[in-house]
Amino acid sequence: MKLDEWGAESIYYIMLGTGLVDPDEPADAIVFPLLAGTTVIRLGPKGCYLRTSAERVSVIVDPDQARGDYSMSLARALEANRKLTRFVRDYRAVPAVDPTRGYPAGL
Repeated sequence: MKLDEWGAESIYYIMLGTGLVDPDEPADAIVFPLLAGTTVIRLGPKGCYLRTSAERVSVIVDPDQARGDYSMSLARALEANRKLTRFVRDYRAVPAVDPTRGYPAGL
């Protein structure tokens, strides 16, 4: 999925809000890989990954690596995936932005 800065930062704040990114971790650790088109990004909780493809953005949890914290990681991933699904749907509905004019009002 091709993202601009606004989209990548929005995903970072979704991850931050669901507890999948440490508040002390700089946004660049998520934003820059998303802008570069990285398909899998390791998140804060052990065994959690942000996966991007042409169609979707989702959080996956590897049960073998998330020992002990699996249920909490899974709950956070489910919440993040719900928010990411809505974000992707809304993000695709926003018209392309002319960088010289800025974003439409209301965003």
